[in-house]
Amino acid sequence: ATSVLTPNLVDIDNDGDLDLIAGSYDYSNGLIVFAENTGTPENPQFGPVQFNPFGISFNDYFAFVRVVDIDDDGDLDLFSGGYYGTLRFFENTGTPEAPAFAAPVMDPFGIPAVPGYVYARLFDLVDFDGDGDLDIFYQAYTGYSNPSFFFSENTGTPQAPAFSAGVESPFGLDIGGYPALNPVFVDIDDDGDQDLFGGVYYGGLVYYENLFGTNVGPTSADASVQTDEDTPYAFQISDFPFDDLNGDDLSFVEIFALPGGDLAFDGTAVTAGQQIPAAQIGLLVYTPQPDGWGTPYDSFLFRVADQELTSTDSYNMIVDVIAVNDVPTTENAVVTTDEDTPYFFSSGDFPFSDPDGTLLSAVRIESLPALGELTLDGAPATAGQVIPEGELSLLAFTPETDGFGVPYTSFDFSVYDDQEFSDPATMTINVDEVSAASDLYRNLHVKLSPNPVGGLLRLSLEGLTEGAELPVRIVDAGGAVRWQQSWKVAPGANAQTIDLSDWPAGAYVLQLADGISRQFVKF
Repeated sequence: ATSVLTPNLVDIDNDGDLDLIAGSYDYSNGLIVFAENTGTPENPQFGPVQFNPFGISFNDYFAFVRVVDIDDDGDLDLFSGGYYGTLRFFENTGTPEAPAFAAPVMDPFGIPAVPGYVYARLFDLVDFDGDGDLDIFYQAYTGYSNPSFFFSENTGTPQAPAFSAGVESPFGLDIGGYPALNPVFVDIDDDGDQDLFGGVYYGGLVYYENLFGTNVGPTSADASVQTDEDTPYAFQISDFPFDDLNGDDLSFVEIFALPGGDLAFDGTAVTAGQQIPAAQIGLLVYTPQPDGWGTPYDSFLFRVADQELTSTDSYNMIVDVIAVNDVPTTENAVVTTDEDTPYFFSSGDFPFSDPDGTLLSAVRIESLPALGELTLDGAPATAGQVIPEGELSLLAFTPETDGFGVPYTSFDFSVYDDQEFSDPATMTINVDEVSAASDLYRNLHVKLSPNPVGGLLRLSLEGLTEGAELPVRIVDAGGAVRWQQSWKVAPGANAQTIDLSDWPAGAYVLQLADGISRQFVKF
């Protein structure tokens, strides 16, 4: 006895009448069943049942069988859907009159495997698209409701089949209410297309008419497009998925609900319900807000239409906007020093603004000053030189001896955010004239040692009139006074040592009362 039988009536021996070949399942194993028609086409009579005939070697739990000429060689081959969704192919290597079947081949011709865990594969092979070769429909039987139903097109030839990836729920087919549907395709109404019959697990027969000759509304799917920050996106017809059971072309896209950003058609803002002709989709442009970005960033709803009908459902078009680096900006700046006094720059001297919130990474010297000397750590700076932000405290300008002026000179610079440089700006340098009151110190020479300094800094003054009193102070890079003293020069006492052992590492400046300054580094 058998519990499940999948019969096929085919002329397996090419004698002009239909024989019976079936797959069977009896809760223990599967078999191929054959009964020869020994009568006539008009008066069929079937002989005794044979199991696994014509040399078929079969060993599987299930046997759901279809018999077709898959390779167009004039004889009938056999397929069997089995346990775990496998598909066995038994090629007929005999003749149309004397069939003989080769050993089975699993999932041949690139037929896709059934995704996930399944009990069996129920299937049918049919020339569904009328191109002369056999395509395959199959169901993944899981034992539960809402099974998956797939279509895989034969993209090869009648003699050399090759199958594409499976398409789930093709052509609007929804068989979710039938956990096991054994499909059979036939043109039952003689209208030139293949209709679907299905035997279901608990008995009964279901029928799906192929409505190719009746216009059915098209469908689409949710979609997404991508553009860069501050870059408009012009849509293409391929951005809007379109599926039409009747093979009709896309006629228009209806904008069902608007996005938050700017969606325009031929330069004019789109309105809800507006229809965009398919031939003019390229005039539909989305523009994100300035500096706006995100994935997703925005979305709108749309529907698609053929020449007669619009899709029942609306679909979501997501717009992803990819962040790009914004060029930093700077502006002209001014610094001031005294006559015969170097000026040591800091990062704060170079204005910096970045829409992305990135910090200053470097400064590039675009041109050199016409007067004086610009140096980096004592070496002459060069045009085009890039100075990392952490080394800007080593950048110094020294005016020419006794030179002064407001403005005195200038150089051009640009700022860098670790990806791009800004447009150039101008750094103006003012040099103030030293007043006559400071003549007392004009021959003064200041020495700091060592520099860089570790724990103790030695300060010596030469050329200062004996008995003169000179205020001295040390400030950090932020301008805060860290040490100060009024120094009265006595005979033989023109030097002293300052303990900096508990000072943090960094750049410091020694300042004298008349504006003379020297920079040193604590490490």
